[in-house]
Amino acid sequence: MKKLFLVVLALCSVTSFAQPGKKGKEAKMAPSYSPGYYLNLKGDTVKGEVVTNLEEEPMYYTTIFFKLKGAAKPTEITTKKAKGYGYDNTHFTMLKMGENDVYLKYLERGRLALMEYRFLGSENGKPKMISIYFLQDTQAPADDKFETNIVTQLPDKNHKKAMKNFFRDQPILLEQVDKWYFKIDEIRKAVQEFNAMYPVQ
Repeated sequence: MKKLFLVVLALCSVTSFAQPGKKGKEAKMAPSYSPGYYLNLKGDTVKGEVVTNLEEEPMYYTTIFFKLKGAAKPTEITTKKAKGYGYDNTHFTMLKMGENDVYLKYLERGRLALMEYRFLGSENGKPKMISIYFLQDTQAPADDKFETNIVTQLPDKNHKKAMKNFFRDQPILLEQVDKWYFKIDEIRKAVQEFNAMYPVQ
């Protein structure tokens, strides 16, 4: 059975967000809102406004600051209360990663869903935002022998080989994806072209 590649991450949830600072402290930006929603654990859609200028980018993958209509200020909502959220044309869905529940950002939606998770890591001893990517065939049956119905992490190496089962109905589309170097723009284009052939019902 093909297993989801699990990544052990040290996640820290930063709960402070953009607000004016107190006297003597550095001022912070006021929150900026966009109309949005979140999906509660029952699958119901709750509409309101989402804070879109969080101070730290990794926060978008663990936390929502959400304001209901008529509320004076936003409320922090974590993965314990919401299994997905979105604003403007940006959408997130929840996934268990190791011991933690996190949000994955949709890069492409359709029959094939391409998703991204970003976190603060390091490279050569220096802090760096790192992305990992996931693929899922949303129309694959639950008993698919290739298990493309499971959210699967694309490895940095041999990513093209890992994608073959997802593209088995249109293998020619993978010709544009580099075999050796992981190039997300090429992968997105291949997913877009694949999805265009299979409109959402």
